[in-house]
Amino acid sequence: MPLLTPTEKATATLFLAIILGFLGVTGKGLPFTAAGSSLLFIVLAVAYAHARREAAALFGLKVRRIHSERAVEGLRMEVKITVENPTPKALSYVEVIDHAPIRARPHEAVGRIPVPASGSAVFTYTITPAPGYHRFKRVTLLTGDPLGLFHTSRDIPLLTGLSVEPISLGELLFRGVSGGRAEPLVSRMRGWGTELYHLREYEPGDDVRRIAWLATARTGRLIVWDGVREAAEDYAILADLSAESWAGTPGETAADWIMRAVLTVSKGVTLSGGRVWVTILRGDVWEDLGPLRGRDAVDMLRARLSMAGPSTVSPRSTLARSTEDLLARAPISSVKIFMIGPTADLASLAETISRIPQGRCRSIVAIFHPSGETAIEEVVRRADHRLIREGITHLRRLGIGVAVVDSPSKLVWLLEEAARYAFGQTRPCL
Repeated sequence: MPLLTPTEKATATLFLAIILGFLGVTGKGLPFTAAGSSLLFIVLAVAYAHARREAAALFGLKVRRIHSERAVEGLRMEVKITVENPTPKALSYVEVIDHAPIRARPHEAVGRIPVPASGSAVFTYTITPAPGYHRFKRVTLLTGDPLGLFHTSRDIPLLTGLSVEPISLGELLFRGVSGGRAEPLVSRMRGWGTELYHLREYEPGDDVRRIAWLATARTGRLIVWDGVREAAEDYAILADLSAESWAGTPGETAADWIMRAVLTVSKGVTLSGGRVWVTILRGDVWEDLGPLRGRDAVDMLRARLSMAGPSTVSPRSTLARSTEDLLARAPISSVKIFMIGPTADLASLAETISRIPQGRCRSIVAIFHPSGETAIEEVVRRADHRLIREGITHLRRLGIGVAVVDSPSKLVWLLEEAARYAFGQTRPCL
């Protein structure tokens, strides 16, 4: 038989019934004191019997969670909890608690619904998930008597997953999620060459001067053209999605901004005819992608980033090795961007870059440190803070560009610098 738990209201009612009963027996109370005590005991007994019947039916319910398996960052989506009752006993109420992951950013994932006999009921709530992979693990059902004197609960393991694709910085700024300037980034990263690369539909952030008016009139949709530069540049990107990168408010962590930045650079480079090599570091393991070229490759990268989830491992021993692997795969002449979390081992990273021939040429190390995040600030205040300062000093002595990305506008500036490195607006490689 399911265990019933008395609530504070039941405890208070029982205590009052005992006091009234004592006063009635001793004759110190009013004439109706003993009757009031008896009435309260009857209420408790009836509520307990009702809660027992509800609890027996509760453990016969079947529960399903329904939601899309894939989503895009920033868009609100519905999650439905379906409660099926195969028994002939209706439940006056069932409180549904879905233990959604915090990065899914649920809105009111707790609700109360009546469940009919031999029928079903649906509880719906919404989420606005941050990019990455989200694991939903369990649902709790709670029921009791209508007076709220007794209740029982049931935990149901219900494993489902949701992959959320990140969006590029241009799309993010277009939606008004954060401030900044997208147009300089887009105009620098995309090609204006005389050779036509392809025609495609207009996307938020595209330069209106690249609208193909004849194709637009023919199709009835806004069409833009992409050109290819005579010397398209290659990029090598390291994305650090290890433990420290996930600390902070969902949607504003270092990992969130790293994924958006990787997608933004890759999208701009491939549309200009260049190639991208990407290494995604997740603690003690990493994944190599590339060379990526073309729209399909960007879609594949977006899908792989959507499978990334919070790691519990720091990249102490693997940052240098994954960097060596990336630099060995990518051309020496490529623009190198190392997007790392706030506590990475910068000294070993600098040493690794300096050992590669021309490795420090056209290289940028971006330390993602979102401002206002208490969890990240606490991490940085530890002994790692000294290592960060020493690592930055070492990198700058080697002539490697270093940027601390603490805001969306600083990210725009970083990507503009990356474009200048690629398109010959900085000092040449020695």
